[in-house]
Amino acid sequence: MARGGVVKVRALAVEDDASRAAIAVHGSKSAVVRNRARRRVRAALDPALRRHAGLHLLVSVAAADAAVVPFVQLADAVETAVAGAAERAR
Repeated sequence: MARGGVVKVRALAVEDDASRAAIAVHGSKSAVVRNRARRRVRAALDPALRRHAGLHLLVSVAAADAAVVPFVQLADAVETAVAGAAERAR
């Protein structure tokens, strides 16, 4: 598991080139906030998935953090966490 700011990522190395990700958003009392957080994390995660092929990822984030943190900061946190998890998985 690797952490990058508000994001935690667990990675499993697989033999195929396709990368997949599951996003777990916790702490939300509202579906609107949870879905907004999930969409923002998915958008931040897309470039990282392309750079790190052959991984299955579990991305965990608190809804309150992912919904309000500036997108650039969220994208940096996701990239840092994915890179750390990828290094540990291989």
